Amino acid sequence: MNDLTSRMRDGVSYTNEEHRDFIDDMEAKGLDVELYHDRSFYIGPCVRVDKLEEATEATLVQCGHQSIAFDGRDTEGYIVYPCRSDNRLRGYNR
Repeated sequence: MNDLTSRMRDGVSYTNEEHRDFIDDMEAKGLDVELYHDRSFYIGPCVRVDKLEEATEATLVQCGHQSIAFDGRDTEGYIVYPCRSDNRLRGYNR
């Protein structure tokens, strides 16, 4: 990582160390990272995968996940994200 205090991704500056590590790990795996807001409390980076292991086995960061249906397909998919939220990101649009 080039900057030890912040990691820019799609105009969002991630300062949480776990978020930066998660982003680096997911990009190294070739997964697209995006900003995610869930319905209750989480805001931070996430990836969308068909199989949970695609993301969880690519990082040492403790992750949570939600099961989702992908693009109207019949198969299940997952949103995977670091367990720690970053409330400083609340000002960014979804």
